[in-house]
Amino acid sequence: MTPWLEALTAWASGAWRRSGFHRMSRRSRWVAFWAALIGLVLLIAVAADWDDIMRTGLDPKEPFQTYTPPPAPNYAKVSAWALLPAT
Repeated sequence: MTPWLEALTAWASGAWRRSGFHRMSRRSRWVAFWAALIGLVLLIAVAADWDDIMRTGLDPKEPFQTYTPPPAPNYAKVSAWALLPAT
């Protein structure tokens, strides 16, 4: 075996021990594996459909042609300003 492959397998073995998975039961490891896999699949699905999700969330639900906008504020009145500009 080449030295770099030995170093890689030693690191992977140490990472397995440091992670604590070797102390888990076989069933718990399978549950953790499937939970991680399902989470990864859901993450990929959300990333793939993110544009559609945002477009649906930003949809005004009412066509702009039928919407009557409120009257424009009269900026000559002080009550029309949220913050008065410096004069």
